[in-house]
Amino acid sequence: MGVICVNNEHATPVAPARMFKALILDSHNLVPKLVKKSIKSIDVIEGDGEEVGCIKQANFCEGDVSCGYMRHRIDALDKDNFLCNDGGCLVKVATEFHVKGGDDHHEVLMMEQNIKEGQELEIGMLKVIETHLLKIPEDYA
Repeated sequence: MGVICVNNEHATPVAPARMFKALILDSHNLVPKLVKKSIKSIDVIEGDGEEVGCIKQANFCEGDVSCGYMRHRIDALDKDNFLCNDGGCLVKVATEFHVKGGDDHHEVLMMEQNIKEGQELEIGMLKVIETHLLKIPEDYA
């Protein structure tokens, strides 16, 4: 089994504490409300959703993404250290895709497609959350 690492950054005018609360701590409640067409639900399957080691599973709507679900494990969490620039923040996301099986060409192509879809979904979700937080300043304040 191989591992493919992907890193993304997204600058946002939303304050770090608000984005952190919405995107990390309460994503399992907020995201399904905001992106109903793509994500059916997010379930906390291990831990309480706000601690290192917790695992959340995003269940995609049928036909929207080539895989039915995605699991997200929190490996590091620092609720106290936010860096801020002009009141906004830089969201940094590191993703590891764990490839099952061998070096089958078809499997590699499917993995590349899943990574591309995952990146598009990630950016779309960040923008939806950003828009929501800018529209409703008291939310997650």
